[in-house]
Amino acid sequence: MEETLAALSSAEKRIARLIYARYTAAEIASEMSYSVPNVHYHLGRIYRKFGVRNKGELRLYLEKQPRLGKVTYKSSLIDINSAPVQYRDELFYKQKRLRIVNAIYKLKFRCDSVWISSKREWQRELDEIINVIIQELS
Repeated sequence: MEETLAALSSAEKRIARLIYARYTAAEIASEMSYSVPNVHYHLGRIYRKFGVRNKGELRLYLEKQPRLGKVTYKSSLIDINSAPVQYRDELFYKQKRLRIVNAIYKLKFRCDSVWISSKREWQRELDEIINVIIQELS
């Protein structure tokens, strides 16, 4: 019996989205802090609700769903020209701030992940951030 995505529990929706994104059961288990058998249990429930037999059929079914199908999204943060004229200057500066913040968070992630091990690497990363800030503020 075919049903809609609304018929799924929140865990089943998340698993369905991850299957659609081509995650394996083990990757989903790791992502959701579930056991692999628990993921298979939820997959079985999803298969029964949608009347499919495997992940491939599930992906095809989800492709037809409006919420998980191919989405075209135009954000004014990405494309300033799609924003109303009166907001373009504000969005231009918001984009600059976002690029600076992203550069800083990239460094923070690299530091937290212990990807940076030497003083020279720290200096190179900080130089990159300083360059981004100078470029964006000029």
